[in-house]
Amino acid sequence: MSEVDQDNMVRSNEIEFGSEGVLERAAIATRNAVSLANAVTWQALRAPLRMQMLEAIIACPGVDARALAEAIGCSAPRLYYHIKILVEAGLVVSSEGSSRKSARGPSATSYHSSLSDFPTEFFAGDPVTIKRAGELFYSIAELGLAKAISAVNEPGCIVDFRHEALLPQEVDVVRGHMAEIRLVLAAARRRRHGAKTLIRSTVFVGICAVVPLAPTLPDTPISTVRLQVDGEKKNA
Repeated sequence: MSEVDQDNMVRSNEIEFGSEGVLERAAIATRNAVSLANAVTWQALRAPLRMQMLEAIIACPGVDARALAEAIGCSAPRLYYHIKILVEAGLVVSSEGSSRKSARGPSATSYHSSLSDFPTEFFAGDPVTIKRAGELFYSIAELGLAKAISAVNEPGCIVDFRHEALLPQEVDVVRGHMAEIRLVLAAARRRRHGAKTLIRSTVFVGICAVVPLAPTLPDTPISTVRLQVDGEKKNA
């Protein structure tokens, strides 16, 4: 199915949303937003902030706009702008439950995601999906690295990027530590989703080890005021 056909299906389903319940609307939207290959889905999620908002709504079903705005520290108009894009893309469904009838403003509307989680094919599979996932990943990394570099002199901050000539066994050691870090991150996400409450992130973690695509010389370690690891202290 072409992107145009997929987009038309999403729009036609959005027209039907007015007569469906929250769960029915979520089910309809899910069938049409299964990956970044969907043009509407991609336009909605290409901004890292909206991806973060969707992740928060998946982890905390029924969260309201006030709580979301407080969690990310933004104004209500800005939040509604981004929420509207997610709703129009079929990724988020808004509802006003009976318990909220007496509420007004941001607290009156709750949000649910049409996804219980991101399926495997959401970020991988066909070339278009992989390319778009790479662009999104780059945007997230760029924002995180900018924050890390700006905080390089803060206590406890570790920032280090360089090309180096590692032995095969040293590469294995690095990759082993990276695998352990990913397990920690996965456990933290499961805990956060299990809590069903809105939780802010406490740290940006970046891991990468890749063979250079072109001949490259090692980099000089950039000296910064930062937390040193044990090996560095011994060799200092």
